Amino acid sequence: MHHRMKVSVVVPVYNPGRFIEPCIQSMLDQSLPRTEFEVVFVDDGSTDETPARLDTLAAEQPLFRVIHTPNSGWSGTPRNIGIAEARGEYVQFLDQDDRMAPEALERLSTMADTNRSDIVLGKVASDFRGVPQNVFRRNRAACTIQDAPLIDSLTVHKLFRRSFLMDHDIRFPGGKHRLDDQLFMVRAYFRARTVAILADYTCYFYARRDDRGNAGSTQIEPESYYANVREVIDVVLANTRPGEFRDRLLRRFLRVEMLGRLSEPAVLRYAPAYRERTITAVRDLTTDLIDERVDAGLPALQRLRVGLLRRDDRAGLLELARRASEVRCLARADSVAWDRGRLRVAFEAGLDRPGGDGEALFVSRDHQRVFLGPALTDGLPIAPIDVTHEIRTLRADLLLRDPVTGTEWIVPSKASSAPGPRVRAVATVEPRRLAGGRPLAPGTWEAWVRVTGVGFDRRSRLFPALPAVTGAASPAIVAGGPPAVVTSLDLEGGMTLVVERELPAMRDPSAAAGPVRALATRSGPVFERAAWRVYYRLPAFARATARATFRRLRAAARA
Repeated sequence: MHHRMKVSVVVPVYNPGRFIEPCIQSMLDQSLPRTEFEVVFVDDGSTDETPARLDTLAAEQPLFRVIHTPNSGWSGTPRNIGIAEARGEYVQFLDQDDRMAPEALERLSTMADTNRSDIVLGKVASDFRGVPQNVFRRNRAACTIQDAPLIDSLTVHKLFRRSFLMDHDIRFPGGKHRLDDQLFMVRAYFRARTVAILADYTCYFYARRDDRGNAGSTQIEPESYYANVREVIDVVLANTRPGEFRDRLLRRFLRVEMLGRLSEPAVLRYAPAYRERTITAVRDLTTDLIDERVDAGLPALQRLRVGLLRRDDRAGLLELARRASEVRCLARADSVAWDRGRLRVAFEAGLDRPGGDGEALFVSRDHQRVFLGPALTDGLPIAPIDVTHEIRTLRADLLLRDPVTGTEWIVPSKASSAPGPRVRAVATVEPRRLAGGRPLAPGTWEAWVRVTGVGFDRRSRLFPALPAVTGAASPAIVAGGPPAVVTSLDLEGGMTLVVERELPAMRDPSAAAGPVRALATRSGPVFERAAWRVYYRLPAFARATARATFRRLRAAARA
């Protein structure tokens, strides 16, 4: 029987050593039938044991193909070879250090088939780099660069219709070329008729190598790097007309690649000579290609920063970075309680400096307008920065994060009071549905709060206030499935949820015949009867250093 080859996974390879093994295993674990996808390793002249490892693998598994090429020094040429050699209807790019989730290829190709997509973005996670959470807030069957924040996701680890790439001659520049992925993605987004976003399943995992040898992790050379940024911006200018759409796209590059490298904490770590070169390169590009009209749409902190840049106030840029680096997200849970299988968390979060009261960051004049305060602006030669509207749109999201994989899920929440410098909200954790409509995976999930607005993006662990712990002592048994969910505090006092799949069906200990005794175990009390065990989890907050006391329980015998 002839099988349709759905996906070709293209993996550029150069001297990965043992770090390629998770990548290989993740391909062997795919749910998509092996007759429907292939993995094309393009070995870019590796000098370690990798070529022999891949040749042996390909001889054992028809799923894998290996192409050996002379070293090109970067990932673009191997990826281009992979596109040309691909037999699948779709091409998925995967890096040698990374891995994909078991159902990723099946879900991505199904979504592409269903929506006739040119590109599908699958949710990503990382244990070391930032990921664009705003892109993956919900599934989108069909969108474009004009009506979705696609410009915030410019890595190439996505699924592409191969005929789309071929028809529009979308390729990577050859040789060593910083931001070759951005150049590729911007060209692709402008040509794509339908882009889909798969947000309810984490498809792709970026992993930090323990030797810190990830591709692209070396320090940039400002002059060549910003020449590459200029190329990407030129593509934007060539495909747009003056107006808000163009300004929105340009604002992303101004905010991230340009002002981002003049921001805390990075700019504070640069050697003085390197910092001067970076500021010069950013300022030249800004004055050449970015109209001041674009500045006006930036958040307040970035408006202040770009104002200093345009004035070439280098001391001011450094001082602003020092001051902004002191601003933290401060978050506190006021109440935590289980209610019919849902965990309701009432929390308060905002921006402040350690030991501060928030007043120095934002000041009100005439009780109507709010401006950036003296803690940020004192002594800087900039007009007052009005944040009246922005302070009202300050956002606080509760996140549950797997510290091992970096997977994050945003917990649905509602603001319980008018947003201001501090936001009060109530979030509802439904363990059976939070992971894109499915149960949270087993493991320990850390509770984090992320505050965004006014140009800040800060996060911190969620620390319950002392009264909050009393509301969490009701059973955390999630009906309709085996996982028990235990709320606890970690060693630092941050809130966590422990999801345990390995438990038998939950039973009320009072239903057991005969006496029942409570045993203190590492993950919580377990109730045991001599003849047979009945498990019942009582989640309660207790600091790791606290002494736990368990009362002996008696259960009435029932017929």
